[in-house]
Amino acid sequence: MNPGFHKSFGASFRQVEPLEIEWPSYYESVESEYHILKNAGLIDFSLYGRIRFKGNDVLDFLNRLSTNDVKSMSDGDVCVTVLTNEKGRIIDSVRLFKDSECIWMICAPQNDKKVFQWLDRYIIRDDVKMEVVTESWDQFEITGDQATVVLQKLFGKIPSKGKFQKVIFEQNDLIISSSNILKIPCFTIIAPQSTSSKLWSQLSMSGAKACGWDAYNILRIEQKIPLYPYELSDKFNPLEAGLYEAVSFTKGCYIGQEVIARLDSYNKVQRQLHLFELDDQVSFENKILADDKEIGIITSSVFSIMHKRNIGLGYVKTEFVKNNARFTILERSKKISCTILNSELKAS
Repeated sequence: MNPGFHKSFGASFRQVEPLEIEWPSYYESVESEYHILKNAGLIDFSLYGRIRFKGNDVLDFLNRLSTNDVKSMSDGDVCVTVLTNEKGRIIDSVRLFKDSECIWMICAPQNDKKVFQWLDRYIIRDDVKMEVVTESWDQFEITGDQATVVLQKLFGKIPSKGKFQKVIFEQNDLIISSSNILKIPCFTIIAPQSTSSKLWSQLSMSGAKACGWDAYNILRIEQKIPLYPYELSDKFNPLEAGLYEAVSFTKGCYIGQEVIARLDSYNKVQRQLHLFELDDQVSFENKILADDKEIGIITSSVFSIMHKRNIGLGYVKTEFVKNNARFTILERSKKISCTILNSELKAS
């Protein structure tokens, strides 16, 4: 959506690293919006990528190029799957929505063109047509225990968890999908850009309150949710990232399948994504050290509102994984201690 629209709602913007994009950081305050997200938060996720597929071979095509059992999808289904390269490394973790006319793919911010180009390499004689629609469709997330109430006021019936449906707004089709990705009710809305400003206003009038990226990022790190390009990139594989629910070990072959199957069968996952307690916030991709030896990397860090301490996500070599193990991060010549936490932190 237009930045000027969000500024009219009081948004403050900042550049999100390493994406180098301007995103609404907060509207009132990060702390208040953190709590709003658990009630009825409204976030603009239009910078996520959207690709639309049509053709008789789309399901078979995507099934050959991603980790989950996409081929079994029916109309109204939502499926999370991972696109992997020949080495089993992550290109993106995507969500698919299937209806009778097309399949929608939601990919990470600023990753739509990369995903499109990679998929396009494998279309040979397949009846598959792809279109990047990121610029013509917007995307919102509504989160929290009251999100259902907000949507029912506008649309009546809403989809059950793991499903999506089409609704009519201003004589246009919208897509609404349901998930529990933040361990709270979450709904994704995909809307034509021509209607998105009015839709945002209507959602606000129905009880949803605007929230920025900063509060969402704190919540997703607390819940150990990986995101491209931080925890998800071609440096890591889906098993290292803990994306087991997005991997089928019984379906047929796909790009990277042999590597992933071998890692699982022989218990050869060399790194694992974990939550850390940090003595201070650290920079993206800072190294984790044990006795001055590199054993991992920090991918995200924030000050946790729930736990009243600095936390972060990062990968560490499997052999070093044990509860309360302490390591060191070197941040601009300053040594910062970090502790791996296998169990959930208790709120302070």
